[in-house]
Amino acid sequence: MRVEWPDPKPRVVSCPDFVDRWGDDAVELAELAGLDLDPWQQWALRLMLGVRPDDPGRFASFEHGEIVPRQDGKGAILEARELAGLFLFPWERLLIHTAHEFKTSQEHFLRIMDLVESTPALLKHVKSIPTSNGKEAIVLHRRDCCRGARLRFLARSKGSGRGFSGDLVVLDEAMTLPVETMGALFPTMSARQNPQVVYTATAGDADSEVLAQVRERGIRGDAGLSYVEYSAGEPDDHVGDEVNLDDRAEWWRANPAMASGRISEEFVDQERRALSEEQFAKERLCLWSVGKRASVIDIDHWQSLLGDSWEAGPVQLAALAWDAPPEKGSVSIGLATDRGDGKRHLDLVEYRSGTAWAAPRLAELVKNGKPIHVAYGKNSPAASLHDEIVAALGKLKIPVLGFAGADVKAACGQFLDWVEDGRFVVHAGPNENVLAAAVDVLRKREDPEGGFTFQRRDTAADISPVMALVFASYALGRPAKRKRKQYSGKARF
Repeated sequence: MRVEWPDPKPRVVSCPDFVDRWGDDAVELAELAGLDLDPWQQWALRLMLGVRPDDPGRFASFEHGEIVPRQDGKGAILEARELAGLFLFPWERLLIHTAHEFKTSQEHFLRIMDLVESTPALLKHVKSIPTSNGKEAIVLHRRDCCRGARLRFLARSKGSGRGFSGDLVVLDEAMTLPVETMGALFPTMSARQNPQVVYTATAGDADSEVLAQVRERGIRGDAGLSYVEYSAGEPDDHVGDEVNLDDRAEWWRANPAMASGRISEEFVDQERRALSEEQFAKERLCLWSVGKRASVIDIDHWQSLLGDSWEAGPVQLAALAWDAPPEKGSVSIGLATDRGDGKRHLDLVEYRSGTAWAAPRLAELVKNGKPIHVAYGKNSPAASLHDEIVAALGKLKIPVLGFAGADVKAACGQFLDWVEDGRFVVHAGPNENVLAAAVDVLRKREDPEGGFTFQRRDTAADISPVMALVFASYALGRPAKRKRKQYSGKARF
């Protein structure tokens, strides 16, 4: 259909072809429940519920992303969408609403519970509304057209959603959405008749991996994804670097609720004076900071760690590790050595394009240097080289350690601690610029269950040179399975 954009029009928007079949019913249902939707909110609901021109029984958008500054009213869009799922669509039997923090999910539950309980025409379909902590839900009767539909409210974790066959999954606060949550939720929808995933958020940052991917796909117009973003900047500027934070026209462009009078210009002016520039840009103008966050390692401090290579002194113990980027276009080999001087010495021994050279080169290094371990990340792209490398090592009888889970987090944590404490001497030879580029883009990927790893995706440089050193250093601290001679002379790596 020809899309009539609302006023104000979203700055970034894309959507598949759709027919507005359910929009009028959903807007009317929202009005019945006391939700007075602005034109832009009604339009978002219609887009979300649009059906395929060739199949009016299926949503055109399997995924929908709605990126809006804080307090502009995206919560009302979700309430209207969830009411439609409960009371209009008989195929939606389980609806899941998730947020990063349970208090956010609980607040949404209280709002939608109030809408239902204050609307007799809806309340008569309700069987129960559990309110105990962690069990919040709206449960409908099975005896009528609603067929026992349920709307559940969850806080996110790695396992949230696993085991549920959700028809609608709402991912509020999607800027903090862990990759693991998607791995738990998406497979639950594969057998559903007409599933949908909805992402709502303010602007993301350098850690918003999932939302950044949704945004990138939305900008290029991926099939099955509708994407709407209200933010400051020109329509063809997807970064917003040149936005004047004091330009009131940009305030109006980014905040559709200003057009309806829900947010006043005076209030935004007060925010501008009260908030830092970074806070105002992100929270009120919805400007992304992906790629702008400083590395977790200060590059000047890193430069202070650079020194001589392993050739400058005797080696008592050594460990090697290999790593590769996601596309496996290159391989890095890192070396960690203990020379008995109180510091651990790290060396980026090799960084080359391709992969065929890695196995014979590692075998050569092991034969000449006799390290105590060779290591790699079990869940990293480098794992695909494991069998080839083990075969090349042959009868050298060197333990090959594969790190995963808690070990990877411990390795990354130890590496960062030792860098900050100045306990490393680092050498990269001709690959010094490659290693410096990797350090410059290094950032944490926090685990909701504690600890962190280093982020591989959506970085401006390949971090495998750093990861090879991370794994080599961690392997050096692991006990050898058998006693090995300690060499007082130069190891021939």
